[in-house]
Amino acid sequence: MITQPFTHEDPLNSLAGSYSPRYMTIKLLESCDKVNSTEERLDNIEFPPFIHELSHHIQNVSTILGLAHFDALICLWQNVRNYIYDSLDTRDSTEIKKSLSTLKYWQPNNKKITRLLNIKNIIAHDINVTDKIAYPAVEIECNDGIVYFGLHEFLECMAYTMERFFCTKTGIEIAGIKPIPYKIADAVIQHYDIEISDEYLLIIFSSSLQYTNPHYQFYLIIDEVSKLPKESFNIHLQDFLHNRAREYIEINSGYIAKTKKQCVEGFPLQDKSHGDIIKDIVEIIDLNIKKRKDRIFFEVEIFNKINSENMLSQVDKLILHFGECIIIRQKPFANPDDVGVSKLASYKENGMLSHNVREWEVLQAAIHYTIMHISGHDSIDIKSPEENELITSPCPHYSYCLHDNRRSSGDICRNTPWKHPPAHEKINICPYQKAVYKTKLENYKKTNFS
Repeated sequence: MITQPFTHEDPLNSLAGSYSPRYMTIKLLESCDKVNSTEERLDNIEFPPFIHELSHHIQNVSTILGLAHFDALICLWQNVRNYIYDSLDTRDSTEIKKSLSTLKYWQPNNKKITRLLNIKNIIAHDINVTDKIAYPAVEIECNDGIVYFGLHEFLECMAYTMERFFCTKTGIEIAGIKPIPYKIADAVIQHYDIEISDEYLLIIFSSSLQYTNPHYQFYLIIDEVSKLPKESFNIHLQDFLHNRAREYIEINSGYIAKTKKQCVEGFPLQDKSHGDIIKDIVEIIDLNIKKRKDRIFFEVEIFNKINSENMLSQVDKLILHFGECIIIRQKPFANPDDVGVSKLASYKENGMLSHNVREWEVLQAAIHYTIMHISGHDSIDIKSPEENELITSPCPHYSYCLHDNRRSSGDICRNTPWKHPPAHEKINICPYQKAVYKTKLENYKKTNFS
């Protein structure tokens, strides 16, 4: 499950796992049964939920879509920060609205309908947009009403297909799951009366994912495939999709170069917790997109080789191919308010984040703090959370933090982390205190607390 961009809740309390694109972090409940593994990093986890959330992480760090999300998120953070410093500059509020408009496409589109019965018609709105995420959801007319297949639903369907393919190859039983959003793609395929294996379905998903409107591309591909002779479409499908996806990566090379240039020019000073780590993350995504040009269907390569005996080593290859993976692991049946019930781990021991966990935490806290300034829907209001007594939200590091503040002032960490005492050199400050301090631009060049 992808957590919503601006949710104030932590879904981990009721789910086996979740993924936050905002924090690029997988959150898992540890298994009650020990998994025998030579890789300590993969010990004691439920594999199907992990594969599902890992799919979301790969979507986020190896595609043009993931880069667009990170770009919009950093632009949002930076412009709220600028607005706090100078609210009279209207350019900041305009950019804030643009970023929010982009990020809203990651939100679920279906809130009332829970099932897909007797698809009558599928409507895809063909609009001329090539350089931004602005495609409306595909509309699926059913007996119960309209089901929407947008970006959020596409990403969930792909993750579920990857989880199901993994379970089939390893002999692990897959848990039951809701039709919406996870099985919308299956229903579309059934509507067209075609049979596609999970292997080829993942190939279609991976190809579509190289576009900024993957849900729309998925629909177009399925529609096109349905017109091919059933006995021959598998022969040509993979090469066709590979070439098509590679071409689109080339089309977006200018956007990638522009985004990298903005990061370099936007953060000219050395700053470990802001500019430096932002540039590192953009570099990781860019490198992974380049890898995609040669091996677009790498997940399928791995899963075609996987079985119950080699799944640990194959999953290890999958993770390390795309860099590192940040995991928060929570003990089962634990009270999330207890200190030490969760732990943070970087999958790659010598990775960028494993050497800079503290600075990564400061950046995530800074993003959280600036988002807490935003309220309203049609009219965006920017207001300090210190002045808004109605807003509460836990620190993003609340579940695993071992800082003294978490032990002595856990209620503040859980509800209003921005109300901790102001940072200064004589106290042991937590990442959130440093984030609040550095959010104020007048402090940008001052003491860089450790």
